[in-house]
Amino acid sequence: MKKTTNLTSVIVLFTLLLSSCQAGESTAKQETIVSKGNLVLVANGEDFVRQGFLTKDGWQIEFDRLEVSVSQVIAYEVNSDYHQDLNKNLQSQPQVLILEQATTIDLAAGDDQAKPIVVINTEAPEGFYNALSWKMQPAKDGLLPNQTIVLQGKAVKKQRNVNFLLGFHLPVTYYCGEFVGDSRKGMLQAGKSAEVELEPC
Repeated sequence: MKKTTNLTSVIVLFTLLLSSCQAGESTAKQETIVSKGNLVLVANGEDFVRQGFLTKDGWQIEFDRLEVSVSQVIAYEVNSDYHQDLNKNLQSQPQVLILEQATTIDLAAGDDQAKPIVVINTEAPEGFYNALSWKMQPAKDGLLPNQTIVLQGKAVKKQRNVNFLLGFHLPVTYYCGEFVGDSRKGMLQAGKSAEVELEPC
């Protein structure tokens, strides 16, 4: 009779332990999901792109499109000590690949009141993403294939109107520290969204 009782106790204890482990695993998975947020990559053409500008020699320049091709966009959580030499120290820092394949962005899209252009949304662990690296690589699509930057628009001076379509093949990699602007970017909290912005630096 004792043997039966002991065996039953062992089975019950084993069942309780197993249930406890499963519950712990389930909780851990939930915590992993909750600790993530939505990292939003944006790009801004600035006012001179959307509104046009006047050159020193009197030409009024207006853009219909200003395309840039970007890829390999990575956001990093960087200690402030690393900012002076980002390109050598970023690889060892916590990071999130936001955009891998080459994507063409029209920085002239929208009027002068338009918000920055949303390029892509990515799920990422919560943290302070205060540095970016990204590449400008030739695009396969767009107005002029195999270019990194394409400008389309017109130049006006007195009675002269000149339409232009210019392409530039300028592959380059940028390493940028914390965004400098009206509001701080890259501070991602669990279950919320935060922006990081592409800017030449």
